[in-house]
Amino acid sequence: MKTTEFNLYVELRDIQPKIWRRVVVSGDFLLTDFHYVIQSLFGWQDSHLWQFTFGKKIYTLLDDNGDSYLPKGMTQHDADDATLQASLGSGRKFLYNYDFGDNWQVDLVVEGRVEVPKVYVPRCTDGQRAGPPDDCGGVPGYGNLCEAMADPAHPEYADMHDWIGDDWDAEAFDLKDVNRCLKTGFAGLKSPPA
Repeated sequence: MKTTEFNLYVELRDIQPKIWRRVVVSGDFLLTDFHYVIQSLFGWQDSHLWQFTFGKKIYTLLDDNGDSYLPKGMTQHDADDATLQASLGSGRKFLYNYDFGDNWQVDLVVEGRVEVPKVYVPRCTDGQRAGPPDDCGGVPGYGNLCEAMADPAHPEYADMHDWIGDDWDAEAFDLKDVNRCLKTGFAGLKSPPA
């Protein structure tokens, strides 16, 4: 039985220069699992709420709150019961939102679909710049972090440096490290043949 692999372009909204990734992932992945793929792509720690939006449908982990906080016309669905392929249908674009306080909005665009013989480990094929750290304050906080870390004379440099550490570099992107995280996180799957 064959499955569809999606080639996706993934970009954080409202950040310049852009922070983006390209990833290949099986359409058979539950959205809950695809959430972990996105967390790995940007180095996030999965410490906040999240949701996917496909048109008028929102997918998240459902709780007892139901859909009382949904915008008018939107419906809520369980991410544990929906695959990427079924949620996307013939669409090409969707949204992932992470950390409703920092409000990271991630735009995803389908660049291609390929039939493959089985489900493989997701793999990142390209990207640019480090993902913003969890709890840095969203787009404005991230801008402030980058500004402070670039200037040792900045009044917040010492505090930011103590918080983020010596090895953080906003311009760095380590493709091998991202793929190592994906391989570890989805260890039960096989890598595609070279």
